[in-house]
Amino acid sequence: MNERERAICARVKQFREDIKWPQEDFAKALKISRNRFANVEYGRAPLRLILGLNICEVFGANGEWIATGQGSMHG
Repeated sequence: MNERERAICARVKQFREDIKWPQEDFAKALKISRNRFANVEYGRAPLRLILGLNICEVFGANGEWIATGQGSMHG
C-alpha cells in the first residue's frame, strides 16, 4: 500500500474512534468480519470503494474527508 492508502485507513480508524464505536460493532454494522475491518484500520489492506461508501451511508461519514482529509469528518 502507498502512503495515500495508509492515510485513508488511518482516517477510517479516526472516524470510528470519534463516534466511539467498538471495532467489532462497527464491522458488524457494515456486515464484514472484525478481522477484515481491522486489516483496513491497521493499514494491512486498502479501503475498497464499496466499504468506504458503506461507512458513509451507515455512519454518516464524509467521503471527501475519508478520501482526502479535507472538510468535515461527518457528512
